[in-house]
Amino acid sequence: MEGGGDHLKVPATPRAKEELAPWPEDRPVHGSFVTCSAQRMAAPRSRFVPGCAQSACVDLDGYSQVCSCVPEDPGRASSMRVVRGGVPVLEWRVPIPRDPSREFHFHQGGVADFDVVRADPDADGAPEWVVAHLRDRNDVGMSTWDVALVEATGPAPRAVTLEVANYGEGTLVGSGGGRCDLLATEWSYGWEAGREPIGWYLAGRRMAYAEGQLVPVPGAPILRRRLLYSFAPGSVGLGAGFAVGTPAADFAHPSTVARAGEWAAEGVRTGERSATIRAVAVETDGIHQGLRLVLEEGAALGTVWGDLPSYQRYTRLGDARTGLLYPLGDVPGDPSAALIGKKVRIASYMVDYWEERQIAWLEPS
Repeated sequence: MEGGGDHLKVPATPRAKEELAPWPEDRPVHGSFVTCSAQRMAAPRSRFVPGCAQSACVDLDGYSQVCSCVPEDPGRASSMRVVRGGVPVLEWRVPIPRDPSREFHFHQGGVADFDVVRADPDADGAPEWVVAHLRDRNDVGMSTWDVALVEATGPAPRAVTLEVANYGEGTLVGSGGGRCDLLATEWSYGWEAGREPIGWYLAGRRMAYAEGQLVPVPGAPILRRRLLYSFAPGSVGLGAGFAVGTPAADFAHPSTVARAGEWAAEGVRTGERSATIRAVAVETDGIHQGLRLVLEEGAALGTVWGDLPSYQRYTRLGDARTGLLYPLGDVPGDPSAALIGKKVRIASYMVDYWEERQIAWLEPS
């Protein structure tokens, strides 16, 4: 099966390994967040998977595994997959290099650089698997991960995917009614009034997992904390040189600022037009992947999913009704069914002296 978002569907019943300690611990984080009860599975181990030149797996329940796969055929995309009884039953594309760069100041994640956590974010009694593969990390602690919420039970197994910055302890945070919100984090580059120079920020928002989709938590602020030169992102070592982040603790610091509106839409609006989406296509540059929208006039809008920007211009997908952006890598439902034929309002914003950002606001049906 191609790793372009197609999902084979077969029911599975995950069971956590009782001997493993809970992760993250159910405790308050600086009084601002409460991490959710979750179970981290054992570390990935190299294992032969048919059709894969490189692969590593984590046992879920003695019969099912989550495996990474760099395919033998270089023309096929690398992926993560759920394997049940030796048969792949669910697959989603994750860019995994055959020969990861491991320089001092930067390194990419390889086949064994992923983490699997069992949790129940929607509090429906049927746990999901959170599968996070490290895409890359630099020497100041900035990391990027490809994360999937995998629901393997019920009539329609699926994986909701997104890109998360500094994934780790506190990515799942407590909410009302026993639910767990996902702290969708990303690296943003910009400036604030009275702050020089322009720098990097860790930004994030609470997303609820409901009915197989990630949706913004009503009224939850959009958080942002300046990276340069005030802090280094926190991390927790998991052994063998592997570490995950601590985003909840990072955002609990008093230097974090919060706003109700989107940072990317606060610049000067330089243009706006409406269009209908005619087609969508997943594309990758071998490291990042994105979703290209083809508009009714035949022009390609650019990528709105993942991280495939040009140097000075990129596009994000937003919900016109709420005025909120979708997290990087997340599209509501199946991308084709959710987007083809839909109306979008494309707005451009000049956010600093050289960068123009586009937001494709998805209009209500």
